[in-house]
Amino acid sequence: MGVVTGPLRTVASEIAEVRNVKVKGMFDRPEDGGITLDDYAKVDYTAGVVTFEALPGAAVLKLDRVNGRVTTIKMIIPEEDCTLEDAVKAGGVADHVDSVRLSQIVHMIETTERNATNAATSAGVAKGHADRAAEENSAAQSAAGRAGASEAKAKESEDKAKNYEEAAGLAASAASTSAGQADGKATLAGQFADAADQASRTATGQAGVATGKAGEAATSADTASNHASAADTARQGAVEAQGLAEDAADEAQAKAQQIFDNYHATRANHPWIFYGTGNPLLSDFPHAKPGDFIHRKDPTTGNTTGEWRIDP
Repeated sequence: MGVVTGPLRTVASEIAEVRNVKVKGMFDRPEDGGITLDDYAKVDYTAGVVTFEALPGAAVLKLDRVNGRVTTIKMIIPEEDCTLEDAVKAGGVADHVDSVRLSQIVHMIETTERNATNAATSAGVAKGHADRAAEENSAAQSAAGRAGASEAKAKESEDKAKNYEEAAGLAASAASTSAGQADGKATLAGQFADAADQASRTATGQAGVATGKAGEAATSADTASNHASAADTARQGAVEAQGLAEDAADEAQAKAQQIFDNYHATRANHPWIFYGTGNPLLSDFPHAKPGDFIHRKDPTTGNTTGEWRIDP
């Protein structure tokens, strides 16, 4: 149900003197599991402003004026909230289209507009996914770069360890040679041997550290590869989502065009409505065509009290 609100005023912008304001459906109609009758219901009129909530469709606004005059105004109430001006303008189209068909057209147009809005929202969400996928891909590339740098450092540490091992071997060989050449230098040779042993242990420890670094580098490289794969999958999903959103928008636009074309295609030979007494004047219906009908209806009951056909 939509809320309709708007002021009643004179041409001098004064509050209109109206005793009662009522609204009713233009005709009995089945809906929402029951039947909506065309009985009048009193609505709020405070400080010159009319406010009421009503089911969507064709309706009639009745004004009981202070001077005793009664005025009825046709309206079309949409599903969403609207101004009194918009509801009355939509009701003016009822002179050109059957009221039931007009209510259906209003409902279909509102549905099409909501579908177009949802399609635009889906396209925005898809673009956000694509942007985040690009950011994740950039982060994955940075991680891969850091992993490469760590691997290079690990290789450098491993090379140094090999150099230490070679130096230890040379020192041990020199110590052994010195021991064989002279007993007097045995003590010095033992010191060289101790130093060589210490250097060997240091080299072994550094080789272990280098091996650990190499493992960490390999793990980082695997993680970076996984991030890159996930980023590419997200990008592909974003492209597919954007394509679906564009298809939905195209379909919504095609449906709206079809509704517009059907409306104009069924324009001919619709009856024109005249509320009042006496005979209608052809000048009151400037858009009528030969072959159209003019129905006179009672403004209170809505019953047809006369019919005229415009001659070709």
